[in-house]
Amino acid sequence: MLILEANRLSKNFGGLRALDSLDIEIEHGEIFGLIGPNGSGKTTLLNVTTGFLKPEVGDIKYKGKPIKGLQPYEIAARGIIRTFQVATTLSDLTAKENIIAGSYLKTNDTLWGSFFNTRGYKEQKAKMSQKANQVLTFLGMEERRNVLAGNLAPAEQRKLEIGIALAAEPELLLLDEPAAGLNAEECDELLKIVRSIQHEGATIIIVEHNMKVVMNLCTRIMVIDYGRKVAEGSPPEIAHNDEVISIYLGRDVHAKSK
Repeated sequence: MLILEANRLSKNFGGLRALDSLDIEIEHGEIFGLIGPNGSGKTTLLNVTTGFLKPEVGDIKYKGKPIKGLQPYEIAARGIIRTFQVATTLSDLTAKENIIAGSYLKTNDTLWGSFFNTRGYKEQKAKMSQKANQVLTFLGMEERRNVLAGNLAPAEQRKLEIGIALAAEPELLLLDEPAAGLNAEECDELLKIVRSIQHEGATIIIVEHNMKVVMNLCTRIMVIDYGRKVAEGSPPEIAHNDEVISIYLGRDVHAKSK
């Protein structure tokens, strides 16, 4: 069953075409990899999908319903949650407080309840605290719950950003270069976390330059270049695709190696 489908997506920035009649279909429950050279349109596709950018042409459907034209918060409320290339944690809040902030998307808090500290508000705060503890445990960060986000190591900030996204209970999670800056051991830990998220029922789209992460994690991969789809298939199919190899190695280098 398709959870996300887009048809003929096009997005221009002045004279530059970042997306060029791009089609994409994401199956429920898969880990879908999106790769390509810098400037190929990967992050633009995530921005268009989540409402941060509007496409000039094309349609986007989530669970069979159009989402083109909706605001980012409306799309997030429907279950599409994303992370960013640069970790976007709240540095002056603790790790736990960051997770709690992410969970507000799924609350029915009111100004009245918070102002008068009503029973319902207290119960909701307790549930949010419990959820935050569960997310931190899931990430292996329970002992870091009271550390300010700004004092966490870069790899911990990456995990915390994923935790903030998880607190919003995503059905479709978009990860934008989550392995950036991570060493081999940290990448292995990331792989385990993302697989566990999938096992919990979420569908995942991952944009990543680390080919070890992509090839070991994704069930299917799409390669784009200049906003167009170059290839799509399983990790082994992509790894042995001549056009993909040419894009990454350079056509002259690839030709000499054959």
